[in-house]
Amino acid sequence: LGDGWRLPTVEEFELIFSDLFQKGKGNFQISYYWTCDEIMDDTAWDFYFVAGKAYGYFKSETYYVRAVRYI
Repeated sequence: LGDGWRLPTVEEFELIFSDLFQKGKGNFQISYYWTCDEIMDDTAWDFYFVAGKAYGYFKSETYYVRAVRYI
């Protein structure tokens, strides 16, 4: 995507969930999205848009991604 794009943190996804998803904006899938926050070398946090919470999973799992950047 170019310079400045990255995966959101768990905290940023919490804001995205309340400010966009719950208001029907952003065209999000009702599923899991990877965050940039790692737990260990083989696990990371993802954000679940059904529950509005983060969970830790193995990086080998296939989930959605949504890039963000500072403006």
